[in-house]
Amino acid sequence: MVSEKKIQHDILEKLDEHPYVVWAYITCAGVVKGYTGGRPFRIGPNGLLDILGQLKDGRLFSIEVKIPGKEPSEDQQKMINKINRDMGIAGWADNVEDAIAIIEQAEML
Repeated sequence: MVSEKKIQHDILEKLDEHPYVVWAYITCAGVVKGYTGGRPFRIGPNGLLDILGQLKDGRLFSIEVKIPGKEPSEDQQKMINKINRDMGIAGWADNVEDAIAIIEQAEML
């Protein structure tokens, strides 16, 4: 089975070449220990999607990457809906082709 990290890497490679995309990065969210004296603290909001980027027309996009057979959590689906509602482009994908389709559904302004 292919890992989520491998799928993310493959998607980022294609996004780097895509004519609609200015930049794209993998995000980081979760609970970590460290700078607070060992107490856990949250980085990033609940539902933060795996990839964040910008299209050449200025809109932001975000993609949640899943392994085949998995779907976004409720918080991730809420984030997808919020981004799409607020003029961004968002969706989830378990392969490169679906991720590129999310980007290409955006008619460039």
